[in-house]
Amino acid sequence: MRKRGRVDKSQPELVQKIRDSGGSVAILSSLGHGIADLLIGGDFPCPYCERKFRQNKLMELKEPGGKLTPDEKRFHDMWLGQVGTWVVVRYGNQMLIEENGELVEV
Repeated sequence: MRKRGRVDKSQPELVQKIRDSGGSVAILSSLGHGIADLLIGGDFPCPYCERKFRQNKLMELKEPGGKLTPDEKRFHDMWLGQVGTWVVVRYGNQMLIEENGELVEV
């Protein structure tokens, strides 16, 4: 079990984009132990009715093809709240975010 987490290459730019769009971000990546990289607060759509309301999300950042480490997998499996994985895809200077196979807007 690795003690300290690593910062993904795209994290600083993504954190700034989220903050610029009115969201709040707590950076958790240095905690290690499989804990998600970011705690994001903002208005997210309800998966049932699509209305937006304030929510918190724990997000793990991965580059395309990146896999969860065993510690991250354990954390995802045992966490009872919202936790997801964002795959950060770059096309030139454009950054796209994929969550559960769907593109999300940041």
